[in-house]
Amino acid sequence: MASLRAAAPALALAAALLTGCSTAAGSAPAKPAALPSASAAVAALPTCRPAELGLTVTPLRAAFPAGGFAVFKLVLSHRGDGLCKVDLSFRGGPATVRTAAGARVWSNGDCPARTEPEWHPLAARGTAPYQVYVLWNHDRSKPDCSPGAAPSVQAPPGRYTLTVTVAGSVVSAPAAFALSAS
Repeated sequence: MASLRAAAPALALAAALLTGCSTAAGSAPAKPAALPSASAAVAALPTCRPAELGLTVTPLRAAFPAGGFAVFKLVLSHRGDGLCKVDLSFRGGPATVRTAAGARVWSNGDCPARTEPEWHPLAARGTAPYQVYVLWNHDRSKPDCSPGAAPSVQAPPGRYTLTVTVAGSVVSAPAAFALSAS
């Protein structure tokens, strides 16, 4: 767990673009220079067709303790020919946490720190898939809230699922995980 806690701030910065989460300190993350930008070259690419996208989400642990982040690996592959681009912001599709009973707990579209699209290039089939980490800090959210407007309420220990949507209609299988009390 110590290595995951040590990596959490860096992972938070890398994944905040997708998740809309803030860093552990509660401030909006800065965009890391290592991630693809909305350069003219990326902007000129055609948008990926949903039928040509593959998406999986996997929790890095079966259970996540209170006080940290739940961390998930999102793998996005393109089964078409040539390069294309996909929007990995909440506008391209939300990441949503639900209880095991299906009640909505959190979505990255509720309180986004960023509102513009985050276009990322995807290579053609047969190449390595695009991978990014999705983080959730156990906070509950409500639609149309303002980032940092009110103290967040943590989700209680229990069983949850995360689903991620990209390209408006490509939905991952629910990734099951648990939150523990410690």
